[in-house]
Amino acid sequence: MAGHRLSTGGMEEVLSSHQDVAECAVVGIKDDLKGEVPCGFVVLKAGVGREPAEVEREIVTLVRDKIGPVAAFKIAIVVNRLPKTRSGKTLRGTMKKIADDDAWTMPATIDDSAALSEIAAALQRRLSRGPESKLQELRNEVRVNLCGMSLHRPETVVKLGAEGRVPGQRGSASASAAFLRASNPTET
Repeated sequence: MAGHRLSTGGMEEVLSSHQDVAECAVVGIKDDLKGEVPCGFVVLKAGVGREPAEVEREIVTLVRDKIGPVAAFKIAIVVNRLPKTRSGKTLRGTMKKIADDDAWTMPATIDDSAALSEIAAALQRRLSRGPESKLQELRNEVRVNLCGMSLHRPETVVKLGAEGRVPGQRGSASASAAFLRASNPTET
């Protein structure tokens, strides 16, 4: 996944270590740049009253801390239940096909067919945040890589010197600087 040989099982182990997670599944979904990126589905324990978005952010941070940024784990989705067979196996292959928008058929051994519809709806909600949010994520990554800044300070703007590079850093950042100027003309 993400251009590396990473185990979804290892990521699931990290997800399940979160105090609010009852069960989880990680599948690789198609990505134009990296081939596949991991997508985690988590079911919260009964009685957890926290916002799902907050738990999702914590899970992404947890994977980044335990496995590292190489995992490229950025999509965590809280769902009510995971689709399973009558014998209790999670239908990861079908979940992957739904996420990749590939043709899929309802498995004959599924326990509750409504669970797959719930997965599709959750994916649609999460991935429909639009290209604007993905572009903003990319901008923030470029800023962090250029200056070593924290994402906790998104109001900070990269100021480039006359040579087209960040003052105090060696090497040219002209390609990144051009990207920042082109994608965000109001910030200079």
